Amino acid sequence: SLAVASFAKSQKWHSLIITAFPAHLPRAFASAVTAAKHLGWPGKIYAACGAPLPWDERVTHSHGTGAIPRYESVREEQKRLDAYCENGKPVPLLRSRELLAYLRERDLSACAEMNSAKLGQ
Repeated sequence: SLAVASFAKSQKWHSLIITAFPAHLPRAFASAVTAAKHLGWPGKIYAACGAPLPWDERVTHSHGTGAIPRYESVREEQKRLDAYCENGKPVPLLRSRELLAYLRERDLSACAEMNSAKLGQ
């Protein structure tokens, strides 16, 4: 996520869409927002679910865990998210309240930009 945020900053992008499987999306979004804040990139980050995948399909996670039904990965992802908030490397992930504050700020600034653009027409 640091590499993506760094690239977005260097390219002067204004926004970024993070796409992932639904169970992975909270951590992917938290990672991207954490990286952007850490690097001082002011862009707006949005989350979007990837293509639907069968929840009952048995899959092997990249962390090397055994094959489990995809729906069970939700619980495992929450454990990882909690752990990365505590001691994530290179920086701990932002916690829920910090992410919610980011979302409020992002959406309020987007509304202000839209209203400003309407007044300018």
